[in-house]
Amino acid sequence: LLIWQRADNAQINVRDINLTLQQTEKRQAQLELSSRVNRDQRDLAFSMTADIDLQQFPHQIGAKVTQFNYQLAGAD
Repeated sequence: LLIWQRADNAQINVRDINLTLQQTEKRQAQLELSSRVNRDQRDLAFSMTADIDLQQFPHQIGAKVTQFNYQLAGAD
């Protein structure tokens, strides 16, 4: 659980953080990330996969999002 409290005291809760990072080639990696974000009785669940290019690291990091899924639920 990660709780982020903003200056106006509004809280954003990040739960179930799952992160996998695998090196596929030299200075190349694949990232998989999923989580749930809660705020004001609203829930955003998401998952994503991306290819990461670290050829120019630390000056530049490139990413190509290959999949992104989400579901938003809760009060309007």
